[in-house]
Amino acid sequence: MDETTQALLFQQARMGDQSAIHELYTDTRDEAYFAARRYIGGETDVTGILKDTYIITFGRLGEVPPGKGFTAWLHYVLAIQCLNYLRGRRMALDVKEEFTGFPAEGELFPASWVEEEPRRGEVLRVIDGLPDGQRLAVTLHYLGGLSVAEIAQCMGVREAAANTHLQMGKNALRAGSPEAAAPDSGQPVLIRLFRAEAAAAQMPPEVAKDVYQEMMLFFMDGKKAPKLVSAAAPSSGGGGKGKGFLPWLIMFVLVALAIVFLFWNFQRQQKAIGQQKVAEYEMNKAEEDQYQSAASEAEPPPPPQTESATEDPAGEESTENPAGEESAAPDEGVPPVESQADGESSGGEIVQIID
Repeated sequence: MDETTQALLFQQARMGDQSAIHELYTDTRDEAYFAARRYIGGETDVTGILKDTYIITFGRLGEVPPGKGFTAWLHYVLAIQCLNYLRGRRMALDVKEEFTGFPAEGELFPASWVEEEPRRGEVLRVIDGLPDGQRLAVTLHYLGGLSVAEIAQCMGVREAAANTHLQMGKNALRAGSPEAAAPDSGQPVLIRLFRAEAAAAQMPPEVAKDVYQEMMLFFMDGKKAPKLVSAAAPSSGGGGKGKGFLPWLIMFVLVALAIVFLFWNFQRQQKAIGQQKVAEYEMNKAEEDQYQSAASEAEPPPPPQTESATEDPAGEESTENPAGEESAAPDEGVPPVESQADGESSGGEIVQIID
């Protein structure tokens, strides 16, 4: 089918013409089957991938960018579906260093190889031997007709990484070519080689029938085609396992922020409780001090103590000496009792007189 006819059918399919959809499917199914096998590297789950691809391709015709034909749109959707399928494989699609060498110029293979089936098989085996990133970039560019920016979006990597994969893959193919390839001013040889292989390949009749029936039943039920989701960029450090490193990093940051918030909230509550206890203590102490001050002001002062004479039992006043003993007046005519010291001295004088 030429490009003009395909463009006309493309516009009719956008308007919901069932016959146009059938003709576009019939014209592209063999090439899509070949491309899916090239992308995923085998026959496994090709049927399921093609079902999803055609449902999205026809169900999202209104989202086709201006200037992109139906075949290019089909390959774009197919590439994303295949790469989403391959996310479980350990593919290191991102690169740390950008390509700084000289890109391969001219043709990668001689033009005569397009007509030789053994040579085409040899080229496909060389492409299969490339690393995953280079193999996918070369296949997406020459078979799918995607630009470097579209390859990067499909693979879920930076545009510089996609260009690195493509250029390194082209250089590896050029180095593996046993014959010198002259520059060709027409369509690149590798594109013609891929299309020749796609034309020779045929989708098995049971697969073609299953895919078409599944697609038509989906639209007859009034279902809406799922959104086209690009493949997530795998972690270069972890080998592209599962969902990659970024979701785990986001989850770790969220958990860390939650822990920090809980700790800060706990500290704030403890500080508020401490301030409340201090305020209660100061209030109680102020009330206690106020109560004691009021009580001291209300109590009468004690009466002053004065010296008073003590009365004896007969009612007469008596005075006491400092020792508490009563002093009596000395009797007249009785000589006073001398102290021991005086007696000793008097005795000494008496002894001297007797002598």
